Amino acid sequence: MRLMDCLSLGLAGASGKLGRRILALALEDQDFSVACGLGGVSCLNEDLGALAGKEKIGLFLTANMDELFEKSSLVIDVSAAVNLPNLLDGACKKKKPVVIGTTGHSEDNFKLMKEAAQSIPLFYTPNFSLVVSAMTNATTLLSRMLSDLCTIKIIETHHVHKKDQPSGTAQQLSRCVEEASSQSPSIESQRMGEVIGDHTIIFSCDDEELTLTHRSLSRNVFAKGALLTAKFLARQPPGLYSMAELLRRQ
Repeated sequence: MRLMDCLSLGLAGASGKLGRRILALALEDQDFSVACGLGGVSCLNEDLGALAGKEKIGLFLTANMDELFEKSSLVIDVSAAVNLPNLLDGACKKKKPVVIGTTGHSEDNFKLMKEAAQSIPLFYTPNFSLVVSAMTNATTLLSRMLSDLCTIKIIETHHVHKKDQPSGTAQQLSRCVEEASSQSPSIESQRMGEVIGDHTIIFSCDDEELTLTHRSLSRNVFAKGALLTAKFLARQPPGLYSMAELLRRQ
C-alpha cells in the first residue's frame, strides 16, 4: 500500500551496518524522504548518501537528537538499547512515531516503551523479518502440541560484533515456548565470523527430532522489514505495536 504523503524518515543508528542498508533502500523508495541520520562519532558529518553507498544527497550524519525529531515525521531506531530513554523522551516531546528495532533491553526500557506508547505510535520488534514472525507463530503451535513429548532447545548464531547475548529473537522464541507450554527452553548462543543471524529451534523426542531453522542471507531482509514497519506505523494512532499487529492488518 502506497502512502498518500511521503514520510520524512529519521534514522537513529544510521552509521551501523543495518542503518546503512535501511538508508540505501529508503533512498530508492518513493514513499520516503530521508530527512536525518543520527550516528556514531567516527562517522559524524559524513554524507548520508555516501554512507549508504549511493550518490551524495547533501545531508550529513549528526549526533543531535533534537535535530533528528525536528526534521523527521517518523524515526526508525537501530542504534543501541542504551539510547532508548533519550530517544523516547525526544519522540514524546515532539509527538513523533518511533520504530524500535534494537535488542538487549532491560525491564526498565520495556516499561518506558509502554509509557511512551500512551502518547505516540510505537512499534517494537527484535527482528524485522516477516519470515521470523511466521517462525514464532509455528513455534507457539508446535510447543503447544509437542511439549509433553519433546524437550525444546534454541540455538542462535550471530557475528562476533553482536553485543547482546542471547539475541532478542532467541528470547522471543523462548517466550513463545514458555507461554504455550510448561517448558523453559535452553538457549545456546554462538558468535562467529560475520554470520548475519541464524536461529534454530529443536524439538527432541525419544526416537525423532523436529527442527525449524531461519537463516538470514542478507541484511536487506531486515532493512525491507524496517521500512514496511514504518509505513504501517505511520497510519496508526498511539499504542504499542508488534509484528503480530502488522501481519494481521496487511
